[in-house]
Amino acid sequence: MSGAQSSRKRVLDELTKFASLARFEEFAIKRRHDYDLVVGGIHEDDKFYETRMLYFMEWLIFDAIGDDVRTVFRIYTDERAEGRSTEETETLDALEKQWRDVFTVKWSADGQMKVTALRNNENIIITDEEKSPSFRKGDLFSGRAFKIGEEWFLTNGICPHPSKALKTIKKDIKRIVKYGGGEMTEYLLRLTGMSVKWERFRNVEVSDIYKPMEE
Repeated sequence: MSGAQSSRKRVLDELTKFASLARFEEFAIKRRHDYDLVVGGIHEDDKFYETRMLYFMEWLIFDAIGDDVRTVFRIYTDERAEGRSTEETETLDALEKQWRDVFTVKWSADGQMKVTALRNNENIIITDEEKSPSFRKGDLFSGRAFKIGEEWFLTNGICPHPSKALKTIKKDIKRIVKYGGGEMTEYLLRLTGMSVKWERFRNVEVSDIYKPMEE
């Protein structure tokens, strides 16, 4: 594992530990309620339970807003501004500029995968020795990509989508970008709910779950 990969894992683990502190318990309970209203809840018998919990945790860290109008990530960076190593600072700076997007896989081999970021309309090569073997050409997922130096990485949380939903998702994202991109966070949360339904109701047509945004 490269130095950047090691730093990435260490910082993400520290952020998760920080968000799990007792001081954030009430905040997490309230935001989990908000999250479940959109997504539909996460159950221990879900096929992708651990993956979905990681995805929720990262939503809680990076997207959910607290009473002081800060995310857990912002609180962490504010409180730990002093005494950070160069590697930690680089990783936190990269996470602050993360791409939260839907990605389609072009190829995956030898710990790397080439993906197209649909919102940013750009191909990037992601280094991830743990996740790469699980992906195949044509796979579709929501996630967070960030760049350290010349290398791209993924955070821990990903959300799988059926490849048959690609056309609808691309059209929706194109519309969001056209109008400034302000709806992207809400849209990705909505996609998470669709993914949960797709997992639980495989007898339902993908087009009946992944419905396009209303104009």
